[in-house]
Amino acid sequence: MARVRPATAPPRGDGVTGADAGAFSASGAVARLGPPALTLAAAIVGAALLARLHPALDAIGIGLPVGLLGAAFAAFAFLRRRAWVPAALAGLVLSAGLVAIRPILGDTAPVGDPGFRLLQHNLLTSNSAADLSDRLIGVDIATLQEAHAAHDAIEALPPEWGRFTCGKGRSRTGTAIVSRFPIGSTNCMPDGAWAIVRTPDGPVTVVSLHLPWPWPFGQTEQIEVIGSILATLPGPFVVAGDFNQTSWSATVARIAEMTGTRPIPGWRLTYSGAGGFMQLPIDHVLVPPGWRAEATVGGRHGSDHSEVMAQIGPV
Repeated sequence: MARVRPATAPPRGDGVTGADAGAFSASGAVARLGPPALTLAAAIVGAALLARLHPALDAIGIGLPVGLLGAAFAAFAFLRRRAWVPAALAGLVLSAGLVAIRPILGDTAPVGDPGFRLLQHNLLTSNSAADLSDRLIGVDIATLQEAHAAHDAIEALPPEWGRFTCGKGRSRTGTAIVSRFPIGSTNCMPDGAWAIVRTPDGPVTVVSLHLPWPWPFGQTEQIEVIGSILATLPGPFVVAGDFNQTSWSATVARIAEMTGTRPIPGWRLTYSGAGGFMQLPIDHVLVPPGWRAEATVGGRHGSDHSEVMAQIGPV
């Protein structure tokens, strides 16, 4: 009678451990996410590049940094799979995105003397800005938005400060320009104010701007109105404000073309929303090409926007 062999456990496979399985699973997840990441990146980068065709594309283009990250991730995922053609496409999208975001990549030129220091800040509609006088120590010009609650603080500035305010009592469009230098002609415009400031280097048309949110909230239409006003004013211009758009947007490019200016380069997250989860670079200072300029982000001082401090030196 044949002997019955005791049952033995089935083989455990090819020696793949739990750690190896986890690594394979993660690798598979990366590979699976490559195509949708590339699709998303291509859509955002394409919208940013074609933003002048329709304001909706300009609104989508706000997400350009996300598009760049998506393209970089897709390139990595495809390279891991040795999928050379899609990896090349991802690299192409990444390169196109870098072209679109070039306004933040330009060189800044350190400013010595002479020059002037400009403070740009959206104060927030409910902010009385009680510390405004202290914050203006060492500043020559300030452009302020949502400034109606800060009316008393502005009026309480020392007598050497000239001041011009628009939209008093209107929460979103209350704008102001204050200056240690003499102020000449002034006027209000929709969502902004302008003043010809007599700096030591000559007169400069300073614009304090607060644009509406992008499409579908009327930003593009408002630029047409503002542009017709700016076209009647003398240069050179310094334009500062809350643009509610990024420096690489068609919106900022159009304002720059209207005024013969360029945004000061740099990556400055100035708006904090959704409990701090949403950080956007939407507050800018524009100066004429060739002028020496650099800008840094300061504190919020009771606002949901950070202040921007710019040192500007005409050529």
